[in-house]
Amino acid sequence: MARGQSRALIVIVLLAVTGLIVFGLLRRGGRSDPPKQPTPPTAAIAPAPRAAGPTTATSAPPIGRTTKPAPPKPAERVPALLLLGPTRQVTPQQRTAAEAMARRGLKLAADNKAIEARSTLADALNSGALATETAGKVRQRLAALAKLTLLGPKLYRGDPCTFAYRFKPGDVLVRLERKLGLHVPERLIMSVNGIADATKIWAGQNVKMIRGPFHAVVSKSRFTMDLYLAEPGAGRMIFIRRLRVGTGKDGSTPTGMWQVSPGRKMIHAPWTPPPSSKLPPRKILWGQPGYPLGAKGYWIGLEGTAGNIRTAEDGYGLHGTNDLGSIGEASSMGCIRLTDTDIELVYATLYPKWSKVRIDP
Repeated sequence: MARGQSRALIVIVLLAVTGLIVFGLLRRGGRSDPPKQPTPPTAAIAPAPRAAGPTTATSAPPIGRTTKPAPPKPAERVPALLLLGPTRQVTPQQRTAAEAMARRGLKLAADNKAIEARSTLADALNSGALATETAGKVRQRLAALAKLTLLGPKLYRGDPCTFAYRFKPGDVLVRLERKLGLHVPERLIMSVNGIADATKIWAGQNVKMIRGPFHAVVSKSRFTMDLYLAEPGAGRMIFIRRLRVGTGKDGSTPTGMWQVSPGRKMIHAPWTPPPSSKLPPRKILWGQPGYPLGAKGYWIGLEGTAGNIRTAEDGYGLHGTNDLGSIGEASSMGCIRLTDTDIELVYATLYPKWSKVRIDP
């Protein structure tokens, strides 16, 4: 009897010890808190990396260290004003407000408040609610203001579209324009500053820069092209100038939204007659007999955008002409033609891919 009780007591003790061991192992294995690590000294903590963006002279990378270039920005979306279309209903209240705004803008211009006047008049014109006579006066004044503030060498305080840049050693205008993201041809910057040779800009020279891009609206019925500058950050289209154009005969100029096709802006561009011309399909070079693209052969190729499926291979574009009598007429083979003086301005302002051209009926 005593021997049986001893065996039972041994079994109970063994079971108890085993249970305690298992419980301890389970508790240790199921613990989720990581062991604490000693906190490193404050001086050993590395600073967080800087976000991409401009750097000051004190934060520039050391000489010899290379940095990856920032990824290219996507093409700018079509400005809302260009998508509105040429006509819309205007209420008497809208007409009254627009006319009052135009009067205020003209008064500002008379008071030599050029930038404020330009913004006010642009808003009045963009409303689409001005009477025809008032709209003509506003365009005339805006064209004069654009000549002073944008296409002339003088900088105006508070102008969001222009700024002065002091050239540094090693700066090259064509590369600098891309680096600054201006979306304005260097040809225009040279013209505005009276620079004949971009390689002659010296370190320390101040150059007036323009923030783009420029856009154009063509009216086939009026035979006009209106040039605009998109004011950065404001969504405002600033009227620059109205030009006369020629269009395609028998309605052959397609309407819709276009953009300047990359790699399709040329001077002394060769010309090959399209099949519809019934001319021999041979390439005619600038200066050869029968060359039709004007004295300097300006060509700005277009491609469709914003729902327009036409490509640059379809051959539509803006160009000069030898036939000045065709300006104001529908007589081309489908392209938009301008005088030599006007196509030179358009060539200097429109920028590949970023500049949009809306063609209205």
